[in-house]
Amino acid sequence: MNRTIALVALASLLVGCTRYSTRANGPFAKKTKSNPNAVIPPGPPANNSPLALGPTTQPEPPQPPGADLVIPPRTGGVARGVDPIPAAPSGDILPAGGFLPEDAAAFPPKRRPEPQPGQLPSPFAPKEGPQTQPVQPQAVQPTPKAPPVETGQAAFARNITEIKKLTALAIAKWNTVDTYESVVTRRELSPAKVMTEDVVYYQFRKEPMAVYIRNIGESGKGREILYNPAKHGDKIYAVVGQGDENFLFKVGSRAPAVSPDMPLVKDKSRYGIREAGYGTPINRVAMWTSKVESGKMPADAMTYLGIVNRPEFSRPVAGVQLKLRPGDDPLLPNGGTRQWFYDRDADSPSYGLQLLIIATEPNGKEVEYYLFEKLKFNINYPESDFNPDRLSPKKK
Repeated sequence: MNRTIALVALASLLVGCTRYSTRANGPFAKKTKSNPNAVIPPGPPANNSPLALGPTTQPEPPQPPGADLVIPPRTGGVARGVDPIPAAPSGDILPAGGFLPEDAAAFPPKRRPEPQPGQLPSPFAPKEGPQTQPVQPQAVQPTPKAPPVETGQAAFARNITEIKKLTALAIAKWNTVDTYESVVTRRELSPAKVMTEDVVYYQFRKEPMAVYIRNIGESGKGREILYNPAKHGDKIYAVVGQGDENFLFKVGSRAPAVSPDMPLVKDKSRYGIREAGYGTPINRVAMWTSKVESGKMPADAMTYLGIVNRPEFSRPVAGVQLKLRPGDDPLLPNGGTRQWFYDRDADSPSYGLQLLIIATEPNGKEVEYYLFEKLKFNINYPESDFNPDRLSPKKK
């Protein structure tokens, strides 16, 4: 069986090769022999190949310009929305951009005119962004020096000088005063450790020394105190006010005269009545200044605060501050600060005097506050103003 199939396949192959050779194709095609005596056929036309030789006839005349252009050239007409372009004269070539040189016949065309030196920038310079001028470096201005801070001996000398000026001015003013009156706001921590606040009407006579005080505020209302040692002995005469009453004395009653040295009196105020009047605080500032100047206290203990604003006043005042160490002042055993503020208004009747006195403990707690307002000076008080009979009669 296999042999039969192989014979059929071989026969089919031989039949196909015979038919392929009869069409002169394939590897079995018969090759044609060349004839050297055959006639050479004519070549292709001359205009079909650039390698062919042209005929002996004359060439045809050239076509008119633009005959072979798809889009004919403009003839100077104006198209809608398009600027007119001048037509090139016959025989000239229109340059790129559509504009002729000044002399179309000249070659090469004329060069553009050279810019003049004075023409800046050149009209033919390329369009660029805004030209910026070079930034000239600015000279660095030296920082003004701050005034030197006074330290050491210079600060000490300045403080002492200014404080002594204020003290001298206060003494000069006090020397012109014989009597004065004022409304005084007083807040102080009493020796009994009770914080009190009073608003009083205050009358003072320098020679012979005499004092009259009446409470006009709500605290201690009705209290009156009179002291005139030259005429009525070294005694304090008083009328009981609110807060002073007890089972023996009611408000408004006249208390018996007592010595300023009695413990009951000393417990009421930080200062005795013998220290009343402006002379006492003026002399105290002079005393502290002398201690600092003599070296008994540190050089920076006294400070001139300069002209300052205080909420109590509508005009500036001059300030002085004293820093106390523990033991410097028996009324401030742990140390603290004292401040005095002086009237610096030359048109004021109290010019040169202290208008405000404040003392604080090291923790800032206020223990003394004395504000003098509505000051009047050299009033001719009658002697009756400092007589114990002025006080309210004793109630039975």
